[in-house]
Amino acid sequence: MRSNLMTVLAVCVAVVLAPFGARDAKAIEILIDPGDVGSSFAIQNFPISDLNGTPLNGQSMSLDFVMDDMKHLELNIDPLDIFGYRVSLSLELDNTAPDPPVPTGFLSDENGVNIATPDFVSSNFFTGPGIVYGLRFNPSTADGLIHHDIHFEITLPKAESTVTSGTLVLHSDPDFSEIVVGAWVPEPSTLVLAALALLSLLAHGHRRRRA
Repeated sequence: MRSNLMTVLAVCVAVVLAPFGARDAKAIEILIDPGDVGSSFAIQNFPISDLNGTPLNGQSMSLDFVMDDMKHLELNIDPLDIFGYRVSLSLELDNTAPDPPVPTGFLSDENGVNIATPDFVSSNFFTGPGIVYGLRFNPSTADGLIHHDIHFEITLPKAESTVTSGTLVLHSDPDFSEIVVGAWVPEPSTLVLAALALLSLLAHGHRRRRA
């Protein structure tokens, strides 16, 4: 009986967590709060402390910036917006460093699946000191895309320096375009599976009480 109960519980957990289980297991997951559901912005800065203390040894890093509380971002890009949707990651350093290699990356859905790749990437050193990595998504491909995750593949330069702080910047440029905050809603099939698992659990409990 106990094993049956554990099986049903495992099914319930699997159904609920299935949409979030496909992200790169090697990536560093960094949660960000984009704001209240229904709100919107043209530019937003998110302080990042997860990489603080990281030395610059020329290593490659996979980073997943994930919206917390099952939120997502929807792009409402104006057709006249020639710059589209820009995402940049700035890392403040305690010493100077050379320009880093350009990054790669993509936007992904709730399953971690790539739904948009950038049409332009960039990286450079800035006086501060610091380094910045940039991804730009063209309006023709980015408009309306709902994404839960922003994935970066970066390579740090090799230098006698350490990361002291970071900032993720989401920018719709010019500022008359909008980035809208939404909430993840389970698909009907997911709800049906969850309901069936719950009914099975309740039926099992009822049989145990009768016995």
